[in-house]
Amino acid sequence: DKQLPNSEPKLRAVFDKLTAKFGTVLLVVDQPASIGALPLTVARDAGCEVAYLPGLAMRRIADLYPGEAKTDAKDATVIADAARTMPHTLRTLDLTDEVTAELT
Repeated sequence: DKQLPNSEPKLRAVFDKLTAKFGTVLLVVDQPASIGALPLTVARDAGCEVAYLPGLAMRRIADLYPGEAKTDAKDATVIADAARTMPHTLRTLDLTDEVTAELT
């Protein structure tokens, strides 16, 4: 329940630690072209799997949770729960996927 660091070396350390402890690591973001770009790039380079939760799916899933306020903590919970219980809602992010790049 911590925020990800904002620098490449610190992110790399987090992903390396998680990979060493758990093996496969999946990073899921809801904003791959902006705030999620650095974590995605570092995670991919560290050998982690990366995915994207599209905005419409994010909003519909978030509607199932109590409270009206949109917060980073609520978004993180929605993303984590979707990855764990509804993996079909995720989209993979491939470097060669030009359509995803254009849409984000």
